[in-house]
Amino acid sequence: MNLVTALADKYQVFAEKKYEIMKLPITLDAHLALIKLDEKYIATDNYMGIAFFWDDAYKHTLRSASPVQCKKVHDAWLKANLDLAEESPQHQAILDKIIK
Repeated sequence: MNLVTALADKYQVFAEKKYEIMKLPITLDAHLALIKLDEKYIATDNYMGIAFFWDDAYKHTLRSASPVQCKKVHDAWLKANLDLAEESPQHQAILDKIIK
């Protein structure tokens, strides 16, 4: 097994776990296409909660969050006029309130 195959297999497991909550039968190719589409929607009302939008300080919490939780955090940060790519106590307070 080469490195690309190993990474693809690992990512497929991640994708399956991420979407298990939503019960979506999703392939790696479909997941990557959704991420690419959702990246275009970051900082808009159309964001679906799939693409990563946060500062490194929040990656451990948000990477394992459901798409619904990510969407809620995204929308709350925008509503509070916070920069999605920054870190602050206000970001953390909102994150803690949504992801318990």
